[in-house]
Amino acid sequence: MITGHNTDIVYNGVIYHVQTEDRGANNPIVETLVYRGGEILDAYRTSYEDLMKEGYDEPQIIAIIEKQHRTVIWEIKGGKYDKQSALLSDPLAEGIIDPKKSLDQVILEYLSSEEQKERMLLDVKCSAELVEGESATISILTKSSTTSQPIKGSRIVVKIISTVKKPLTVHEGKTDKAGAVKVEFVVPEFPDGNAALLIQAFSDSTGSDEVKQLIKKRKNAGAGYKS
Repeated sequence: MITGHNTDIVYNGVIYHVQTEDRGANNPIVETLVYRGGEILDAYRTSYEDLMKEGYDEPQIIAIIEKQHRTVIWEIKGGKYDKQSALLSDPLAEGIIDPKKSLDQVILEYLSSEEQKERMLLDVKCSAELVEGESATISILTKSSTTSQPIKGSRIVVKIISTVKKPLTVHEGKTDKAGAVKVEFVVPEFPDGNAALLIQAFSDSTGSDEVKQLIKKRKNAGAGYKS
């Protein structure tokens, strides 16, 4: 699996988070999700199954990731989700790109520069496995990637997403001065589908991060159940 991109775009005072990932050789899809206010606003998917038939070609897949990520950001800055238009610019090529450099060099330099920037890191710990119908306690910590110092006042959204129901928000608030928050809730049951916990953190200064964790079925979940 190839490392993707996470970019925050501020357009007309609204923060959009764009996340592009390679799903890997077993699921040959490049997926881009657009978030606004903690909600998934849009999704883009490009299959590279045909490339797999010719052999796994990492540079070509990286090129798909770059193009798709850049195109989605262009559309945001072009006003796709807002009636007002904006001047288009190349979000992945801000600054000067030497035309003599190869695509691999440009990508490596870009990723290296991103690693040096301060960004948010989200650390989530659960008191036990997440199981349908049982109580859960999760401890959330937000910290800086460069200093490891806590990020106070980060906006935290905790949701349960499933294959059968709309997302359920179980907590929305901010971290304390230690960059932490504890959330307690009872995990709903989903007899007809599967579910996962989605924890998202947002900060004006250090961007955003998210963590997903699958919710397990109770061992006797299907006993005596009738549709």
